[in-house]
Amino acid sequence: MARTRVFLVVPSLAPGGSETVLLRLAACLDRERFEPEVVALAGAGPLAAELPPDVPLHDLAAGRVAAALPKFIRLARRRRPGVILSFQMHTNLALLLARPLLPRRVRIVAREESMPSRSCAESPLPRLFGLLMRRLYPKAQAVITQCEAAAEELTSHYGVPEDMIRAIPNPVDIQDMRKRARAEMTQAELPPAPRIVFVGRLAAVKRVDVILEAVARMRRRASLVVVGGGSEDTTRSLKDRAASLGMADRVLFTGHQPNPFPYVGHADLLALASLREGFNLAVLEARALGVPAVVPAAPGCLPEMISHGTNGFLAPFFEDSERQADALAATLDHALEALAGNPDALDMDAGSGRWSLEAVCRAHEELL
Repeated sequence: MARTRVFLVVPSLAPGGSETVLLRLAACLDRERFEPEVVALAGAGPLAAELPPDVPLHDLAAGRVAAALPKFIRLARRRRPGVILSFQMHTNLALLLARPLLPRRVRIVAREESMPSRSCAESPLPRLFGLLMRRLYPKAQAVITQCEAAAEELTSHYGVPEDMIRAIPNPVDIQDMRKRARAEMTQAELPPAPRIVFVGRLAAVKRVDVILEAVARMRRRASLVVVGGGSEDTTRSLKDRAASLGMADRVLFTGHQPNPFPYVGHADLLALASLREGFNLAVLEARALGVPAVVPAAPGCLPEMISHGTNGFLAPFFEDSERQADALAATLDHALEALAGNPDALDMDAGSGRWSLEAVCRAHEELL
């Protein structure tokens, strides 16, 4: 039986959640049925080195997604994929806009990585992007969201038919991650316990400054480990803020780490303060390592991932940074107190079968 060539298309292979998902899917797709190839529209990036050796990389190096379209159209006509699996809103829109110029039989499956309304709101032209989503998303063969809340929003706000949408969570390779978490690390490398860890990009939407404020306001003196990369200006600003809060000796900025799992495994809690989140990989990975997450009940997937007091802790959500810092601090204190007397009180494996690499890969294969 002939294999189906699948283009996995992403803006770049810079470190990030959707890029990590792409790597995992590229590795796990059944090679008897599928022939995966990765296309980086704007340019490759550090994660290119982690692609499986049998997966070709087409680095179009166009600098921007829109500028890559002529090259992508020529590549698609030459390689003739059966399916295009597209990652991130602006990539989805660009490829659906170019659909009339692509091979006639190719199917486009679009992955919406976050809450669609937030993706639009943070785009350069929110009204235009919203209009394009309404016009173009229904032209895909299928749209994948990470949770039911995002699926409902696609239907109610953007007119995407329900039967086109599949809610498939992001995947975690639990066994590989637990193996990598055992990498050597001395306690001397870490600030004193109890330790809170953040894993992610140092981007404004992640509100790492709010996590700094929250840890500073906790009743219990705790340390913070920030695992993730960002611009020099952002990193310097966060370090300056930690110093101004009197926390310089108990905050560790590790920068981007190809293997963040030892830092997570040595933490007591994982904290987020994001304005929006899809099916956050860091939360899933922390749970798989037995580390509870403390997250705001922000619109999106987080409330579907965390059941307060059962497999983690939900803080009230506020867009106002001051109120969010207070709410997060109180919930972090509560979590440490709840776990102090009974560290096994939470059921960290609840629902884990849904987001295992095997289950998520099979769900994608059904669509492809």
